[in-house]
Amino acid sequence: MLRWGLLLALALVAAILVGGYVFLIVDKQQRDSDDRSAAEADPRFQRPLVATSGRILFVAQRDQTDDFYIVNVDGSGLTRLTHMPRGWELSGMPVVSPDGSRLAINTGKVSIVRLDRPGEALPLDRAPLGSLAWSPDGTHLASLSIDFKKRLHLYEFNADGDGAVLEIAATWPSTADGFSQSVDDLAWSPDGKLFAFTLYTSHRRPFSRSLDPQYTHTYIAPIDGRAPRNLSVEPNPVTLLGKFAWSPDSRRLAGRNGEGIAVVDVDLKWKQIPIFAHMTDFAQRPAWSPDGQHLAWFNPDSIVVSNPDGGQQQELTRGRCRGVHPSWSDDGRRIAFACYEPRGAVFVMNADGSGLTSIHVGPEDEPFGERYRPRYPVWLPALAPRDK
Repeated sequence: MLRWGLLLALALVAAILVGGYVFLIVDKQQRDSDDRSAAEADPRFQRPLVATSGRILFVAQRDQTDDFYIVNVDGSGLTRLTHMPRGWELSGMPVVSPDGSRLAINTGKVSIVRLDRPGEALPLDRAPLGSLAWSPDGTHLASLSIDFKKRLHLYEFNADGDGAVLEIAATWPSTADGFSQSVDDLAWSPDGKLFAFTLYTSHRRPFSRSLDPQYTHTYIAPIDGRAPRNLSVEPNPVTLLGKFAWSPDSRRLAGRNGEGIAVVDVDLKWKQIPIFAHMTDFAQRPAWSPDGQHLAWFNPDSIVVSNPDGGQQQELTRGRCRGVHPSWSDDGRRIAFACYEPRGAVFVMNADGSGLTSIHVGPEDEPFGERYRPRYPVWLPALAPRDK
């Protein structure tokens, strides 16, 4: 009797769980339908795209290999830029020069791919490997790495491959504890004076081969080679998890945060913008508008534009597309992003959410199918007639 009672109790619990799950699915579908209806009826979204000038760089995977592509905003001119080694995968946003003319790639050696003349690539045989960042004027690259003795190395070199490699910092000591350490997310400020980067550490448990979860430290370093500052161990520690974006005036740094997004200023005052956790939040990287007045980011339901402190949030694609990876046009009037519904596509829209347009949806077999979804779009300026 006791056994039958236990079985009945388990069956009841299972039924409640299944029923709850079904209810959540139905409720979500209804909310999505309501959101679509509201978006379709909203007069703000009826305005057409203000301009179709410009190009979009994006990444897509085929045969388990990432490659870079460019497409014009009007949907024409889809071009494959690279043929990367099989199995190569991009771990973050593309490293594009400030003027949008070149792409830096690290595949075991550093190469520069011309975006204004697709097909031209320049290997930089002497360039040190590491996390890469462009100088504000686009003439130099910086590379950051860490050795097995936990010493940080920062280098600067010409983007055309000429000249000597300058060692900005040869033996910066890591100020973070941890058995295993790595660096990433190098970002050069627009005024050329500062670097930001992330140092990841893992702690080994005593008498155990397993590692504790990673710990993340945010560093700010001056270009003159003075010791970097670990913002994560300050009296008022800054909580950033990488994916950095400097504001155009170099006075604020935005990045991914454990609860969403955080923005820190030069006085180490910071503001957190909470975002409900979702499957793609690990790839969150906020994007500053060219005038520095707004941030674009994404939540589980929409591309969002807000003030830098998180105020006046506008969900621009709710009910129409769950977008990721927003990128502003150089004139600040439009935004490109990737959308995975119902299939992978690159979209553009006006900065107020109107003019939503799919500019590339891959056919089922060529060049992208259901599994080969575009991601990490970067808005590039239109080619001048002499560059075409």
